[in-house]
Amino acid sequence: MTAKATLDLIGRVYRLIDREPATFCPEGGSTYPEKLQGCKALISAAASLDRWAVKQCNGIDRYDAKAGRFLASWTDQDQAAMEKAQAKAEAKARKALALIFGDKLAGLEVEFQRDPRGPMIKVYAKGRAVSSNPDLWV
Repeated sequence: MTAKATLDLIGRVYRLIDREPATFCPEGGSTYPEKLQGCKALISAAASLDRWAVKQCNGIDRYDAKAGRFLASWTDQDQAAMEKAQAKAEAKARKALALIFGDKLAGLEVEFQRDPRGPMIKVYAKGRAVSSNPDLWV
């Protein structure tokens, strides 16, 4: 993860905090290094979800001896591996969000997307529409 990506995510988190101060409580919350660790873990989880979504769309290149070239395919084993990886990434993202927001995470909605054309993780205040309010999209 680059320093620019980390700073960009931290900036998005703090813009969300500025807009919705009731969803974030600095007193008794996590420290700055813990928040930074949470941001890095959140980026990692989103990247993992994105990689698997792209693999599912495009297939995985495998050498086909009959055709004499590489062909993209998607098998049941690939599907099982993807589901396991997605569950692990979603758990990692929830843990990272808990580090960032602490007990105020209960006031937020977290949505995981399976389509690689958009943000993989969406976080927004409860009761607000996602499409009209991109508070924090990773």
